[in-house]
Amino acid sequence: MDKDQLVKLKQDIVTELTKLIDDGMTPEERFRTYFSVSEALGDPVTMKKAYEAAMDIEDSTIKSSSLMDLLDLVSSYENITFEDEHDNN
Repeated sequence: MDKDQLVKLKQDIVTELTKLIDDGMTPEERFRTYFSVSEALGDPVTMKKAYEAAMDIEDSTIKSSSLMDLLDLVSSYENITFEDEHDNN
């Protein structure tokens, strides 16, 4: 597979995943799925959905762990975006 085929495959996988996410999943499963998609895409909309799923988690230990994972992810993309903006100036 070349790079374009891999990008297309990634898009197809994400499309299928997003169709299945809310289909009977627990909040933890929804969070993990949205989180994985967020890691792959760096998409703020998906990160927000991961946050919303995390907020629905009832177990405080799992909820706090999920929020920490998401905070790390958002911070890493925030730093990349900030560095890119400075590189362009």
